[in-house]
Amino acid sequence: EKKFTCPEPDCQRTFKRAEHLARHSRVHTGERPYACDFPGCTRMFSRADNMKAHKKTH
Repeated sequence: EKKFTCPEPDCQRTFKRAEHLARHSRVHTGERPYACDFPGCTRMFSRADNMKAHKKTH
């Protein structure tokens, strides 16, 4: 049962877990708290797993 609903107007997404809603909320806020720490790289990501996958490209 999906009981966590996105509070954004015009967004009907629902989630089973609160942490999934929190992760989704970054789509609306544009928050990107995970930065690549490779020297000279300025890429930032909203999800840690995406940042880790990116780091493998260096």
